[in-house]
Amino acid sequence: MTKDIPIHSLNKDKNYVSVSKIEEMKTNLFYSAHRHDFYELIFFTGGNGMHKIDFENYTIEPNLIYFLSPGQVHEWNPESLKGYIMVISRDTLYHIQSVENVSFYKLFYQPKNKLSITVTQEYKDIFISLLNLLYTKNKKDNTKVNLIRNYLTAILFNCMECSNIDNNDKFNDRIMNLRFEINKMYKTERGGSYYANKLSLSLKHLNDLSRERLGKTVMQIIHDRIILEAEREIAYSNKSIQEISYNLGFKDPAYFNRFFKKNVGHTPQQFRRISK
Repeated sequence: MTKDIPIHSLNKDKNYVSVSKIEEMKTNLFYSAHRHDFYELIFFTGGNGMHKIDFENYTIEPNLIYFLSPGQVHEWNPESLKGYIMVISRDTLYHIQSVENVSFYKLFYQPKNKLSITVTQEYKDIFISLLNLLYTKNKKDNTKVNLIRNYLTAILFNCMECSNIDNNDKFNDRIMNLRFEINKMYKTERGGSYYANKLSLSLKHLNDLSRERLGKTVMQIIHDRIILEAEREIAYSNKSIQEISYNLGFKDPAYFNRFFKKNVGHTPQQFRRISK
């Protein structure tokens, strides 16, 4: 039987926001490799261990906040962890961005070396206070949606301040939008011109911008995204290589094998053995 990567999904409530305490979780369901269809903020206040996100190992230590976007695969190797997990539906994050005119997506779509922020004592007290308020409100069925959103907005604004993200950086906005669009359409849209049109830029201008900010062309960023999803499926599912290649939009599995080896240095079969 085909084994997919486990996906944690929300109910149908588009306004969904919840906060849980890590130390109250009584199952290792959240520790083994899985992905989400929502945004997740994890604030560690105690304990240590390793947090593996898309094949990269990150240290778990107090006063770290990790930001996870839909589709990322992560797993924990925890030791006596304490902290909070905040779950945010896609619709909720989109709504508060529109209301506040602030790109909170920037917190969740950062490069590999910026997936977390370190919280000072001043901000730690603020975060714990706000997260405890949300945690308490989650236990009441009659809590107003607007109140929950206000708490969430306050948390995200404080995260932006901690991360030193410049909300007025137009060039960074374009790069973030490029990554966001590629994340949505990489399986079917493989040409840089499509994304340049979406961002109302010439392909040359977009390539110049991506080289300056990321050190890569648009095509290289698209290929990176394809490879990342291929690695996820090869390592964490038992789907055949042929099925994975078709799911990623390749009509010829042999071409997919060559594409993968060129970019990774191993064939898909070799990568699967190495990843076990």
